[in-house]
Amino acid sequence: MRTDPSGRRRTRAPALLVGAAALAVLLILFFRAFTLVPSFDGAMNLQVAWSVSQGDGYARSYGERAPFPREIQTNGPYILVAAAGYRLFGMGVAQSQLANVFFVLLLAGAAFMLARKVRGRTLDGFAAVLMLLSTPGVLAYGFRGFGEVPGLALAVGGLALYPWTDPGSRTRVTAAAMLLGAAVVTKTVMLVCVGPVGLVMALHAITRARAPAARTADIALLAAGFLSPIVVWEAYRMLSLGGADAYRAWWALEYLSISREAGIAETPGEAPSLPEKIWRHFGMLSAFLHLPTPLAMLWLLLPFGLAAMFPPTARHARWILLATLAAAAAYLIWWLALTPTPKAWHRRIFNGMALVNIAWILVSSSMACGAASRWRQRAAAVATVVAICFAAAFLMQSRMHGAIRPVDVSIVDRAVETLRSLPPDAPVYAAGWSSAPQISLLAGRALLDINDTPADELTRSPSAYLVVDQEAGHTTETRRVLAMYPSTALVPQSTLPQVYRFDPRSVAATPLRIDLTRPHQFNRLHDGQLAGFHKAEHDGRWVSADAVLRAHVSRADTLEIGVYVPPAERYDGGTTPTVSLSLDGCELPSIPVQPGLQTLEFPLAACSPSPTGPTTLRLRSSALIDSPITTDERSMAFLARSIQLKSQDPCTMFASVPLRALPAAVALAVALAACQDASGPTTDPVADGRLAAQSDTQTPALPWTLDETALAGSALQARRGPCAPAPYSAEVSWALQTAHGSQPELWIVQANQAPKLWVAPSQREGAKQTGEWLTDATVIYLVDGTADAVIARLRMAETPCDNRAGAKAPSAKKHAPDQAPSGRG
Repeated sequence: MRTDPSGRRRTRAPALLVGAAALAVLLILFFRAFTLVPSFDGAMNLQVAWSVSQGDGYARSYGERAPFPREIQTNGPYILVAAAGYRLFGMGVAQSQLANVFFVLLLAGAAFMLARKVRGRTLDGFAAVLMLLSTPGVLAYGFRGFGEVPGLALAVGGLALYPWTDPGSRTRVTAAAMLLGAAVVTKTVMLVCVGPVGLVMALHAITRARAPAARTADIALLAAGFLSPIVVWEAYRMLSLGGADAYRAWWALEYLSISREAGIAETPGEAPSLPEKIWRHFGMLSAFLHLPTPLAMLWLLLPFGLAAMFPPTARHARWILLATLAAAAAYLIWWLALTPTPKAWHRRIFNGMALVNIAWILVSSSMACGAASRWRQRAAAVATVVAICFAAAFLMQSRMHGAIRPVDVSIVDRAVETLRSLPPDAPVYAAGWSSAPQISLLAGRALLDINDTPADELTRSPSAYLVVDQEAGHTTETRRVLAMYPSTALVPQSTLPQVYRFDPRSVAATPLRIDLTRPHQFNRLHDGQLAGFHKAEHDGRWVSADAVLRAHVSRADTLEIGVYVPPAERYDGGTTPTVSLSLDGCELPSIPVQPGLQTLEFPLAACSPSPTGPTTLRLRSSALIDSPITTDERSMAFLARSIQLKSQDPCTMFASVPLRALPAAVALAVALAACQDASGPTTDPVADGRLAAQSDTQTPALPWTLDETALAGSALQARRGPCAPAPYSAEVSWALQTAHGSQPELWIVQANQAPKLWVAPSQREGAKQTGEWLTDATVIYLVDGTADAVIARLRMAETPCDNRAGAKAPSAKKHAPDQAPSGRG
């Protein structure tokens, strides 16, 4: 390809200027990158790299260290390059950036080569690099351990390496195809743009002016080169998983996950129509670009329009432009129209945005390549200036991608040092998905998953540790652990991240007392009455490895718990658990359980429970269901369905005798009085103080703190329509003050029923229409979900209705009538 030397001299000064700008942006990004801690997902990827570098296989340094963990979506080249960096230089924040820097440089170099190929101008190469580095999100997704930029670097590298102008270089054909295959190994989603690029390469090879045998050879080399890294990687995966059966099972679940996330399978929560979904996603794209919608539309559509209006005159430029625009279009169509809205993240469209930015320079340079007329050259210059203006806008709006803002990582450093200082043989845990990968990675210490740890293993040591990082924060699982055991925070001057020391042999949880003199279904008990039990389901509650409840069990003979136990093959180790019960620390004989429905019977007489106060009943299990954290992160031993005491107490037996069988009313009165005197108090004053007093309508005990003097009457109101017999509806409105917290919850309490969560609004003020399920016995509570304290209480019996003739019911146009609350779970 011949170039004009005089044109080169004219563009030397602009090339130096644009090159200096690109270099400055790159150096600023690198300077900030070497102080950045990997993201949560990125740290999980790098845990695999660390494990590989230490010779521990392709697994995370977490939990059971299963090979090819499903939560890892970045593979192959990125992991191996990062592992090489760890192997050579050890662990640290800077070392964790080496792979990111390598692939950002590879992507920038590939963009430079690709743009320069169009008409041989260095200015075009530097402009493409500047446009690439200005793409919003390049710092967040290029230097935090994600696989999008490495995958794009390999794909653009293959595009730049392919011999668009050299018909005889079969080595470059093969190498380019191998880079495309390596991109798919790195991120499966790269098929979205690798497919169009590979198709354009195949079309180019077929249409070359060469002998049919040579064209066939090029197609074969493209196919072989593309498949070779994929075949090698999948063979390694199969060997790591243990054979063909495990490999097929792995891919069966992985395909379902890919189908949901890629939009192939139906996903709940989608927009009602495709145009609405596209428009909603485009609005999100405009926000990612920091541009108003008209300018974002101009940025997106103008490269395609200019390419159609001014097709390149040089043949190789047409192919390069076609491949790049096809890849960008495929990415954008997939993200705008197919990607589920809950998964329409900035990170998932970053590669599409970067390809459009590179395409701007390819389009402008292709307009002026070859024997272009003067007006085409001027139009190309204008397009280049517009592209540079977009780059400047992106950099200014994002303040250099946030690279010039100060970042304090001292809190992370303190957590890392605290973790490193723990005894080498101390059990250190995280909880399920909240696996603290950043702290674990930088400390170079593997963590156990407490949700995979049976009770007997957990209680071997009087001191254990729990790590909670700042990105995942406190989850349901970490709160369960910290509420169950006495714990102490070890990291000074830090809320999160934090390292807690806890004693798994002791119990700190004090759930609300349960009256076990009558049978209960576990899914009808409210959360405050149980510790270590998961949310209610339609047939019970799953029990973790260690669970607690409190009840009066004086004179009780046998505690009966109805359970369901899954098949043994679902348990880690292939055996069902043995369940043990202790009463205030007094151990009872364990019961081995079998798969299926059954009733566990624990005789309690051996422990002589206290007759004066509630007893702490602690259930522990020796085996847990084996489930990946991507499927179900919970600690699950069995499903608890029902619980009751079978008592042989003579007082209880006497009280149940029909009145007609008694010889005299006096004898009945004396006997019942004696039983009551002997049995002690029937209520727990501590628990009753926490529950608050019951209402006149026999409202059940409440699981929150209720201070009658602190209730905010104006915070919760209801408006009824015309007076009508129950059940009726009303419009319920709420308005929170700053002191009321940030997690409001509206709970419904019906007569003689446990409280049920109705709605957890996301706004501090609002209104919602109920369905026709209110009665005068209904009480509505506005609760601070963070502090578990009642903010306001509304009794429907005290809410007047409208007696005026012709009064209308509250309007429900803005708030559709709701179903009756079905419980928090």
